[in-house]
Amino acid sequence: MDMILDMQMRSQDDENTEHGVPADFDPLVFRLPAGSTTKELGRNFSALLKELRLDRSAGGTRTLYSLRHTYITQRLLAGVKHEWIAKQCGTSAAMIHLHYDHMTAVMHAKELVGSENAALTKLIKQYADLA
Repeated sequence: MDMILDMQMRSQDDENTEHGVPADFDPLVFRLPAGSTTKELGRNFSALLKELRLDRSAGGTRTLYSLRHTYITQRLLAGVKHEWIAKQCGTSAAMIHLHYDHMTAVMHAKELVGSENAALTKLIKQYADLA
């Protein structure tokens, strides 16, 4: 994450921040070495992953979009609100819910089974005693 923020800070999208950062300030993160931009970033990213032998994972082929998915997943697991992530990622909270609600059990695992007083822990013990 720090690397991405460092890249964004070095962006050539100069903005006068003497009076704070404007609400619409949205500097680019990825640029070519000369500072120009490209519409081929996804293809170049895929080629780099392939060269580094990182193009495949247990979940399938990695793409530039995989970074977005990983970021959203990490933020959700860190407890960041869906609405905040949605605003940052340029989508809606409804879309975050739609595509990431399967993470609810993971996000609340500690509350579900992490203590002696958790309902699921009690239920598991109750049925274990019957065996």
